[in-house]
Amino acid sequence: MATGKRTKIVLTLAAAAMAILALATPSPGAVLKVDFNSTNQDGGPHNQADWSAYDAGHEVAADFNTKPYDGITVTPTWPNTTA
Repeated sequence: MATGKRTKIVLTLAAAAMAILALATPSPGAVLKVDFNSTNQDGGPHNQADWSAYDAGHEVAADFNTKPYDGITVTPTWPNTTA
């Protein structure tokens, strides 16, 4: 096999491998930033700029439910600390 043809095959295989690797490697995306706010304290909510808001009333259990953010859902849970 001629050297030029072999070089072309090697370069083609290398390019194909790099393309496959690029597709298989997750690209850096946006960071999910959620600002948990109270709707009934300090005149809230006070959402941080460029953050998604999770607004709930302080100690209002019905406000703490699952909320979606860019295809991700957030459900707050906490331990029972009444004991």
